[in-house]
Amino acid sequence: MLKSFIHAIKRIFLALAGGLGGIVVGCLISLMLFHLRIAHSIEINSFGLKVFLAFVLSVIAGMIAPRFFMMFFLSPLSWLMDADDSGGVHPSGGFDVTWPDFLFNASYMVGLVLFVFGAIFSLPWLVGVGLSGILVFSIGVLRVSNRTKGESGPRE
Repeated sequence: MLKSFIHAIKRIFLALAGGLGGIVVGCLISLMLFHLRIAHSIEINSFGLKVFLAFVLSVIAGMIAPRFFMMFFLSPLSWLMDADDSGGVHPSGGFDVTWPDFLFNASYMVGLVLFVFGAIFSLPWLVGVGLSGILVFSIGVLRVSNRTKGESGPRE
């Protein structure tokens, strides 16, 4: 009984983190729509409705696939909260940060900043570079989530 209750609480927190990641993805999609409307003069009918749908659908997708979407929220948060704690604790007492994980997170942070500045100041090349950094991060998240999917069994 207690084990199933704890498992349910864990699933709720996982869905919440996925929903928060969905909000971040919804913001990125909305910013991209804004950029397309301003910089490329693409007429987007009912812009407010499309932005609202992007948020709602991103949050729903985040709750359906929380292990992927939660990283869009947790990665910048972990960099802002504590720069030293970006990996697991190594048995020697230090932190174990792998080089590919660092590159994926760094590409997301740099890509996020470049994407936001490019969209705000209508610089398409900067938006493209930022989106490529976010895409590299997304591929890294897929690799990590597929790698850790089999590790959810009981640990000793």
